Amino acid sequence: MLFKKRYTLALASAIMMLLAGCATPLPEMGDDGLCQHMGENMQSKTDRVPGIRAELQRRNLLTQSELQAVDRSDLLIGMSRCGMFAVKGIPIGRNETTTAAGTSTQWIFQNTRTTGRREYVYTRNERVTAWQN
Repeated sequence: MLFKKRYTLALASAIMMLLAGCATPLPEMGDDGLCQHMGENMQSKTDRVPGIRAELQRRNLLTQSELQAVDRSDLLIGMSRCGMFAVKGIPIGRNETTTAAGTSTQWIFQNTRTTGRREYVYTRNERVTAWQN
C-alpha cells in the first residue's frame, strides 16, 4: 500500500512537470542539459528564459560577455561549450577529429530560426574555434 501511494505521488509529480513544459527541474539538470535547454527556449522565445538564465548565472556557467552574446543569439570565438549550446540549442550530431595536435569536435545543429539548413560549430578544449552555416 505504501509503495502504491509513493508511486502515485511520483507519477503525479512527473505529470505536473511535463505539463509545465520541463521534465527535470532546473536545479537538477546537468550543466550541458541546462545550456541546451536555454538554447531551445531562446529559439522558441518562451517565458522560461529568465529562470534558465538565472540558473546559468547561479552556476557560473557563462561569463558576462557570453551571457550578452546569448541574449543576442551570437556565437563568439572562444565561447564555452555551454555558451554554444545556449545559443544553438541541442545538436543533432557531432564528429570528432583526432590529430597529433589533439582532438577537435564538429557539432551539427539544425537551424530552425532562419534558413532551416544545417550549421556546424567547431570546438577544441571545450571552446568555440570556428563555425560555418
